[in-house]
Amino acid sequence: MGTTPSKDEKKMGELKEIRKECEKRIKKYSQSSMGCTCAPFALQPHCLSNRHLHVFQKKTDLIMLDLTFGKQFIFPRLFQNVNRQNLRDKQQFDDTDLEVMNVVAFQWNLAVVQVFIRNGVTLFALDCLEQKCLAIYTMYTKDTGLYECYLTNDKQYMLIKPNLLYWVSHLKSVGQMKTMDLVKLNHHHRTGNCIQQFNQINSAVAFSPDDSSLYIASLPDETSTAPSITAYSVICNGTAGILNQNIMLDSLHQDFEGKFINLQVSRSSGYLLLSMLGQSLDHTHSGPPRICKDYRVTTYIISKKSLVTSKKYEYISLTGLRNFAPVISPSGKYIFLDNKMMYVSIETVTSLKQICCELLTELVLPEDANQLPIPKTLQQLVAFGYSPKTQFQHRTQK
Repeated sequence: MGTTPSKDEKKMGELKEIRKECEKRIKKYSQSSMGCTCAPFALQPHCLSNRHLHVFQKKTDLIMLDLTFGKQFIFPRLFQNVNRQNLRDKQQFDDTDLEVMNVVAFQWNLAVVQVFIRNGVTLFALDCLEQKCLAIYTMYTKDTGLYECYLTNDKQYMLIKPNLLYWVSHLKSVGQMKTMDLVKLNHHHRTGNCIQQFNQINSAVAFSPDDSSLYIASLPDETSTAPSITAYSVICNGTAGILNQNIMLDSLHQDFEGKFINLQVSRSSGYLLLSMLGQSLDHTHSGPPRICKDYRVTTYIISKKSLVTSKKYEYISLTGLRNFAPVISPSGKYIFLDNKMMYVSIETVTSLKQICCELLTELVLPEDANQLPIPKTLQQLVAFGYSPKTQFQHRTQK
């Protein structure tokens, strides 16, 4: 007589099936360095911590594959209460570089997955360390566009905006684009509530990892001839008050209509990195083509504390519209731009704890920080860029 499989044996069997599916997909996307041109990674690696991620549904589970480091994350029973018939058909995405489910954010052990439903888009905010869903937020729209998301590392807020590069390149019209939504996450009810909307669609945004300040870099408009940065303080009661608006940046060269900018905040080195894609050297270009090269880029390094520009770089983008922004190393000490690796030095007082954290951050993935034989507060710094005590002090001071 045969014996009934134990729970552990069943679980191992399910994991083997998942691994087989993962191997098939990794093989599909890894046939060559240019094998996968999915829009999320190609257009917004700054939202994904420069990690190439794909997701798919396995029964009621969501499986997230990290093609960069060969890892996987499993979120059990995420689709337990989701009707599969409510998802859009895969055939609708045959002529796009999107899928029914796309990872649009990955930072500090947190991820956001964009899922197309029949009457809109649902965003799942996920905790990769605990492998659970924090909140679900739905936007009702008929458009099939790419969104980008930014999270505060204390898991309290999420900002959602359309990816301007994708909308201009694919949909040809920015008039239909919605506002940016600042969403408060309710973990208990797994819901998200929009607490404020910003109309600055043609802009770039970033959250500060240490105090959750929101920075919005705006392009020139009818009232301004130069780009500017506004800093907002996100308060616990669900409002965003302006901290300051004292930085104006020069615009050295003419730009085509719908110029693109990218804003990043370093993890611990105290600076902002603002990159602006300027006019092509080929003056026959009229407007932004989907694939092009030789575009001018101006990148500013700006002190986060004083919002004063410390350095400015001008170079030619080798990738054109895609991936024109520099890459920041995990600790923020190094940036890769103009085909060079550069060390960034900001004059700040650094403690031994910060030095250790920066070194570990360069060597250890955030989701592996809890395996280090170090104090828990240091594990939190490596994993999320903050310790719970420090984060609490920042919020109560506001």
